[in-house]
Amino acid sequence: MAFSADEVLVAVNGHVYVGPVGATAPATPDVTFETADTDWVECGYLNEDGLQYTQGRDTEDVPVWQSFQPVKKLVTGANVTMGMSFMQWNATTLPIAFGGGTITTSGTGATEKHQFEPNDIGTLDERALGFEWTDSNSDLWRLFITRALVADEVSFSLAKNSAAELPITFTALASGTTLPYYWYTNSPALATA
Repeated sequence: MAFSADEVLVAVNGHVYVGPVGATAPATPDVTFETADTDWVECGYLNEDGLQYTQGRDTEDVPVWQSFQPVKKLVTGANVTMGMSFMQWNATTLPIAFGGGTITTSGTGATEKHQFEPNDIGTLDERALGFEWTDSNSDLWRLFITRALVADEVSFSLAKNSAAELPITFTALASGTTLPYYWYTNSPALATA
């Protein structure tokens, strides 16, 4: 393989979309999320760290009497997580961060208020996720998670010298016969011979 600066990925700009489980993902790079399915909603600004993607697996050794080293490893679990911090607090991001819920509006003018009521703590708020970014070569990259939920604690700080962020971590869930996640790009770096 030759050295190529064009294959160094720098995600210079990106978007995060959420939709209901089963939302139709754009099939090709020229189709937008909103065109593919009107249920997709963009989440707005993330902090400058962008998206943190982690994929791992749990393994277990198979030891034998005749060796100090295992003779096999068994995969006992797998996980895919996506961490990010929403910078915008609104009717899309607040329910996502806190596991779903409802927002109601009452009153008008000076008495108008918007109240957020989170779901019961035992309710799991599953969503489809779409991540889209453009690299420094203007290639489009997309990552789809067909079924996920916010799995970690949500903690935020309110301070006079910094913007309040909503840091969240999504965990991908199995989706039966559907791929739990997949990627695609129009980058020629991934072209097969």
